[in-house]
Amino acid sequence: MKLEWLKEIVGESYTEEMDKQAATKIGESFVSKADFNTVNEAKKSLEGQIKDRDKDIADLKKTTGDNAELTKKYTELEARYNTEKTGYDKKLSDMAKNNAVDMAIMQAKGKNAKAVKALF
Repeated sequence: MKLEWLKEIVGESYTEEMDKQAATKIGESFVSKADFNTVNEAKKSLEGQIKDRDKDIADLKKTTGDNAELTKKYTELEARYNTEKTGYDKKLSDMAKNNAVDMAIMQAKGKNAKAVKALF
């Protein structure tokens, strides 16, 4: 006897054949509680996984945004440092040229290197 509740409803006219037919009809139209619970637990698990994935995606978007910002800042700093390096290289080149001129003036026994450069 699968359906004890059916026996209580029908009473004395209950038969095993009625039980089988009712179980068959119920099986066609309804899902067993065990199957429902299994599917429901799987659904809850998948919803939890989706929430975790959404959170991970949001975190990655934040990280990606930070990386883009860091990349932009790095590019700006690199450009600034390249500009400063070019300026420093020019100053260094000018200083080397001035020092070479001063040394040449000194080797030629010039008295005042500044005055000699002014004459150029």
